Amino acid sequence: MLQLRAIESISIDAPVLASAEPDSFPDVSTLQAIYPKTVQASDVWDQGITGEGIGVAVIDTGVMQVKDFSGRLVAQKSFIDTSDTSDRYRHGTHIAGVIGGDSWSSNWSVQGKYIGVALRVADDTGQTYMSDVITAFE
Repeated sequence: MLQLRAIESISIDAPVLASAEPDSFPDVSTLQAIYPKTVQASDVWDQGITGEGIGVAVIDTGVMQVKDFSGRLVAQKSFIDTSDTSDRYRHGTHIAGVIGGDSWSSNWSVQGKYIGVALRVADDTGQTYMSDVITAFE
């Protein structure tokens, strides 16, 4: 198969494991100042740019529909062995909040005005396979 010119390499479908446990996440009260500074959000907000109307796909452990997203989470799909898109690991919801939360539930959000779809590729322990991530991208 490697003799075909269109195929450059083949790799195994390796498991991808979470590197942190949910209980070891930092104190969220310190994140309110850190996130906007780290991503230079304030500089963009000062220009009147909010991200409103921009679509984003969060490919992670799922996303829970919380008040932060104010109905802007328009679609969810699971790419693992369950149709359940809920986020029991909490990482995907955290990332979605950073991207597009409006700070009702997460005062550490960068207060974006956008969110689109949540694509669940990891299970309740944060484990996934590269093939699930690639399938979600496709």
